[in-house]
Amino acid sequence: MIIGIVVAAVVALVAIGATFMLLTQNHDDAGVGTPSESSQPSASTAPSPSTQPSVSSQPSASSQPGQTTTSSPKSGRAIDLGQSISLTPASGWTVKTKKVNLALLTNGSDLFNGQATTVDRSTDPKSMVDSYLTQISDGQGDVKAQRAKDADLGSSKIKGAGGTVSFTSANGQGSTQVIVETLVSVRQSDGVAVLGTVWYTKNSDLDQLKKDYPQMVLSMLKTQVR
Repeated sequence: MIIGIVVAAVVALVAIGATFMLLTQNHDDAGVGTPSESSQPSASTAPSPSTQPSVSSQPSASSQPGQTTTSSPKSGRAIDLGQSISLTPASGWTVKTKKVNLALLTNGSDLFNGQATTVDRSTDPKSMVDSYLTQISDGQGDVKAQRAKDADLGSSKIKGAGGTVSFTSANGQGSTQVIVETLVSVRQSDGVAVLGTVWYTKNSDLDQLKKDYPQMVLSMLKTQVR
């Protein structure tokens, strides 16, 4: 039931804030601001054959991000991610980059990456999460990670996991402590997978993120279990 998924997924995603405090303790001197260009997702940070847990769990060629489009759906209007998955932006979030199976959104300070792909249906979501976050934080400074944990998403149709990593991202104006949280869900019948990832800093509005992040992830999960 959708209701069960909503409740379970919200519980799984409300760690924002608490996770930030845990990973950034003893880092009071870290800079504030927005995630720098070097810490933002790109084609290289989307799950790719080189970062997947095994050959059997590699996304198919048809699921790889394609050319960037220029469409900019408004908040509340669903974005097609392929694989019959759609993402509905929360209020105040706009499209920064759109590719065939990926949409990068921003609210002006934080980033949200929604993606649909296809993996082997036996793929462990925890392995996908750990691989993805390792790829994102590769080359960054002061990396601290929490290994992925199973996430009960309230439906036998999908299997989920979530994880978090923090790192210091440097740019021409200084350094910023960045937190990245992701949730992966794999549909058990055919391997269609959904990834919902948020980038934020200690300068972010965590109370609002606790509402926006689950809302956007849930919009994808609902289409995944139809």
